Amino acid sequence: MTVRLYRGPAYGRAVDDYLRSSTGQLVPLGADPILPIDWFAEERVNDIANAVRGLIRQVSGMHPREALDDASIDVRLTSLPGDDFKTLLESGEELTSDALPIQLDIGRAVTVRIVSAVPAAAAFTRDDIVAVARKSLPRGLSVAGVEIQQWISAKQLVTVEMRLSQRGRLMLGEVVRASEHLISALAVADLDAARAFSLVTGGRVDLLLGLRESQWLEVKRDAYRLDDRASCIEAAQDVARLANGGTSALLLCGVKAKRLPGGGERITQIAPFSAAVAQARRLRSVLDNYVYPQVAGLQVTFVTLAETADGVLAIYVPQQAARLRPFLVHGAIAAGKTEGAFISIVSRRDDDSVPITAAQIHPFLAGALAQDPEDEMDHLDDSRQAMSRGLVLTPRHHPSQYADPLEFRCDASALCLRVVQVLRPTLPAPFKIEPRHRKRFLTELNVDETLPWEHSIGSHQSTTHAVFIRRLSHDESHRLTLTKASISDHILVIADDVILKHQDAELTLADVVDRWTRLLRRCSSDLRGAVSLVIPGTTMVDAIEIHIEPRGALPSGRTWTIGDFVDLTPLGAGRDRGPTQGASAWPSSWLTSGAERSLALEALRDNAHDWGYLDPDPAMTQFGWQAG
Repeated sequence: MTVRLYRGPAYGRAVDDYLRSSTGQLVPLGADPILPIDWFAEERVNDIANAVRGLIRQVSGMHPREALDDASIDVRLTSLPGDDFKTLLESGEELTSDALPIQLDIGRAVTVRIVSAVPAAAAFTRDDIVAVARKSLPRGLSVAGVEIQQWISAKQLVTVEMRLSQRGRLMLGEVVRASEHLISALAVADLDAARAFSLVTGGRVDLLLGLRESQWLEVKRDAYRLDDRASCIEAAQDVARLANGGTSALLLCGVKAKRLPGGGERITQIAPFSAAVAQARRLRSVLDNYVYPQVAGLQVTFVTLAETADGVLAIYVPQQAARLRPFLVHGAIAAGKTEGAFISIVSRRDDDSVPITAAQIHPFLAGALAQDPEDEMDHLDDSRQAMSRGLVLTPRHHPSQYADPLEFRCDASALCLRVVQVLRPTLPAPFKIEPRHRKRFLTELNVDETLPWEHSIGSHQSTTHAVFIRRLSHDESHRLTLTKASISDHILVIADDVILKHQDAELTLADVVDRWTRLLRRCSSDLRGAVSLVIPGTTMVDAIEIHIEPRGALPSGRTWTIGDFVDLTPLGAGRDRGPTQGASAWPSSWLTSGAERSLALEALRDNAHDWGYLDPDPAMTQFGWQAG
């Protein structure tokens, strides 16, 4: 049996036309249909298209075999589990499902359309995007068109249209996976160590194929033999070399590289090994014992690849404060022999090891080290560990872009302040919100609160997301959402502060900082215990997103700007047009108790630069910001 067009009653609704999968699941075909991948992943796309074409011909009064002209239907896709989707169908609310950034345009031909946000600094041309797409697409799917649009100052929106062969036998699941692979490939255009580590731990080592070794990337074929002292020293030297390099870096074991004629090496193949060979926990202990001082924020992770018990070993070395360098290694290898009484000092430039000379060592020993200029920009959390700078909001570091159950439309114009904590489970486990979790959430939220939180009426509550609301006044409300990202395994805790536009009243920048600070506490430390109930096993905070955005429309059709809600004049000279949104993402090192206000100030300062203000620092200093 193949996908067919079904006409008749279903779900107790007065809808005539449904798409029926080979397993008998029915999905209504209205003006804006949405298909759950869960039900149609194993169906051929051309079978789905033929059924949809049958509907187009019926509605247009055409002969069953008559050729279609320009008539077509846009079909959206959702990754919502089938049981949850069926619950929405029975209540007629299926269109509220979170849609993927992947769409099918079905008419005379089948066009697959994807949208991806890419860094403007990548300077992609259409030819570049076509070249990336060709590496990602399976046989039977080809690039038909590319459109590049400026989105915000640092981002571009890339739309890629792909044409499916009419004789193609690709399943919908295969098309979706290829499309997600392309979105990820475009998103890593501006790759660095942090993003590469995120890709690897997310199981997408394949996206690093073709990369060259660099200042921040070193690769090795084999794991370290920790029963051999020389190999332990080698591992410590490799990590110390990266820590002394002045930037965040990634050491990846389990991949093959080919030496290039002009120098350097390029990753050519994944060569996984077993967890028993990797010995990740023991390696971490070796590195802590052999490298002095211990590398702050060091992460040693064994990542199992799909469909196999083998994997790769990823060692992430965050950028270290200049005052901690150089990192020393207990032991050295001289003339092929290990010398335990020696110490060694190693460093890295580009993809090469460079020696540290006596003249460079002397200032360290004499205590007269000239501080790295970038060290003035260090920010410290409450444990005095250096915090790394912000992340670029690519789709991989911006999962809330496609998982927003709060994509509400305000009846009146409003300013939405938002903070998102992006969590990644370290252990594979089902994500399911049960009634007991909602009860615990409400209990945690209402501790020491005079205005109680409650379930949001009108917002769909399911096993994949929960929405809570608290109304402070007629003009202001708070929302909090726990949900799963639609294009990744990330779990999102989203905290919103929604302020309605009230005559000419404006918020001050200090108000924005204070509200962001409270939102940061609300979605992180205040809910840590409740979140751990829903997500079994340990979790890692991948990133923290901070947003500000006006919502609603003016009768004149003009778009609201942030300046219509917030007094931006203290920021000084800047662009003539008001900004329409602000967004930034930050590493997990910022999300420490007591550092919330510092992060809110940094987010405002970064947005001010992004909005075009020439020198916002005097204003930021008045709010409590410090440059060190």
